[in-house]
Amino acid sequence: MDSAVLPKQNKPRSRKMKTFDIDANGTPMGEYKGETLEEAIDAYASDAGYSDFDDMAQEVGATKEELAINEIDSEKLVEAVEKASGFSVCQDTPVLQDKDEYDGVVLVDGVRYRTYRELAEAFGLSVDDFFR
Repeated sequence: MDSAVLPKQNKPRSRKMKTFDIDANGTPMGEYKGETLEEAIDAYASDAGYSDFDDMAQEVGATKEELAINEIDSEKLVEAVEKASGFSVCQDTPVLQDKDEYDGVVLVDGVRYRTYRELAEAFGLSVDDFFR
């Protein structure tokens, strides 16, 4: 069969999700994922019940200047935890747990950690030391 006749198959695009630690007016709001900083900020606003950050800004007058945002270098943190624990760190995925209750980021020796901050603290580290 002529290859020109075959339908084009789109390969799934690999997304490199980043994790951002967000504080608002000095209050820790949590860790939010996004391929970009803007996606993470929109995820933060969505978590607060808004469609995106622009919606949040209109409703409550929020500004991005009120936010302290730091990208977590999760690869360096994972390396440090593996060194400190002697165990491999596995990415936690919906496949590894009940999909309705999915909220973890990694597993270490069978223990699930919900955030990179929680992971760091469990091994005597500070997530702040892994900000980019």
